[in-house]
Amino acid sequence: MAKSSSSPFFAAASEQSIPHTDECLQQLRQCNKVLSPTDRQRLHELLAATADVLASDSHRRLSEAKSAAKSERRAKRQRAAAAAKNDAGARLGVLRHLKGDTAAKCLSHLRADDFRNLASIKCCRDEGSERVLRAGVKLACEAIAPYPDPPQLLLGTRGYEPLAVLEDSQDRADAFLTPRMLEDENWHRFTRSSSSQGYGHYTLSLDQYCASNSGACNPRPRCERYATVAAAVIEIVRRVPNEFSNRTRRNWFAEWIASFVADDALRVDSDTSPSRLEQLDGAGFATMIRDAILSPEATQATQDRLSEGFEAALRTADKSTLRATFASEAARLKRWRDAGLAVLKYRLSTIRGADGILDVGMTAPTGDAADDSDSGDASDDDKRITSIFSYINSLVYFLKTWKGMDLDEVWGVILDADREAGLFSYSLGSITRVTDDDSMLHTGASLVLNILAHLVRQSPPIAARLIALGAMETCERVQNGEIRTFPWIKGAINDLYVDLRDATLAFEIEA
Repeated sequence: MAKSSSSPFFAAASEQSIPHTDECLQQLRQCNKVLSPTDRQRLHELLAATADVLASDSHRRLSEAKSAAKSERRAKRQRAAAAAKNDAGARLGVLRHLKGDTAAKCLSHLRADDFRNLASIKCCRDEGSERVLRAGVKLACEAIAPYPDPPQLLLGTRGYEPLAVLEDSQDRADAFLTPRMLEDENWHRFTRSSSSQGYGHYTLSLDQYCASNSGACNPRPRCERYATVAAAVIEIVRRVPNEFSNRTRRNWFAEWIASFVADDALRVDSDTSPSRLEQLDGAGFATMIRDAILSPEATQATQDRLSEGFEAALRTADKSTLRATFASEAARLKRWRDAGLAVLKYRLSTIRGADGILDVGMTAPTGDAADDSDSGDASDDDKRITSIFSYINSLVYFLKTWKGMDLDEVWGVILDADREAGLFSYSLGSITRVTDDDSMLHTGASLVLNILAHLVRQSPPIAARLIALGAMETCERVQNGEIRTFPWIKGAINDLYVDLRDATLAFEIEA
């Protein structure tokens, strides 16, 4: 019996493991030879494979039909989207025949995603159309921003980003401040402090805070993630400042602000992305500080926390980044200057009595009356005065970063608050009171005297006020031993005397 292993049927079967059904039937009809046991086994296997194909064929055909339908639907949507873009482009092209401000007003009701879609249309990419879209974004921002001249407008490289930051931050603040969210647990999540009660120190990095379930970070922002999170936090503080101060510990806001801007120190010169300081400004930080500090509804606890937060931003900001952030943006610098002056006025108001006169409890005399004064415990007043001078130093350094910056208004605020000479008199009186071994008192007195010397060099009006109060005579009496003070601060006293003497000589030359 001849073997049929070379028959066309089995040759075809060996070439494909699962042939198509029609081919199998055709090959079976053509097979007319006597099959060997081996051929029968192979035929059995082929028939089994054919049965499997028959069983799965319906499923396969159904899957192919579904895939084809899905592809058709996708293609249909793409054709519809392309047609819609063309139609939108045609309609937008009509706006190009209008005046720029009129066209912008027509677009001002749109949301950020709408502006993003418009920017993808070809006819919107020329210079004139881009200008119209930016103007539309500006008007849309002004419509929903809680303050005039939204600082977010200086954020991002894409035109719609400022609006997206505003929309996202407003939505997060709305969600957080619903009645059910004003619970302790939500504020604990918001502060993310080291204590489960929410009153511990804030120790998280910015990335850790943004990744946490803080109530202000979720859902994730569409763009400018850090700026959006900061804007959400600042918007919550702006809306409920007193509630915020009641729910957080004294230093939380200052620690959070310091953590936000700290990473600027790690920036490289080639980095073109917005700095943390730019993002903080774009989040409305300085504007919120100014408005909240001046608000008559704000409690002293609220004003304390916000003023300390602003000082933390000035102290923590990387100096090179600080100069780059404000050098080319006059509007940004003005916002921070206005906020700084508002904080300065508040700080000085904290040492005013009910009669409007500066009252620091133990105003120490200077000049000839210094011998007759008794030293006493004025630690609380010393801390307040030291805090004020520390802030003045930070603010002056910040503003002096830009050459030509007029600081007359700063000197005017200080001198206006000190019309009764309480602030400077008390500060000079520290010379006569630092006689014990309290190292903190020595440190504070040295800081105040160093800052006074700095102000004398910067401000002729302040120099004149100190000279009139007998500051030079007090320094001289320390130098010749008539007034006893602690040796650690004698260096600061000598520096102050030299600067006062130079100022006196300058006054004589001008006269």
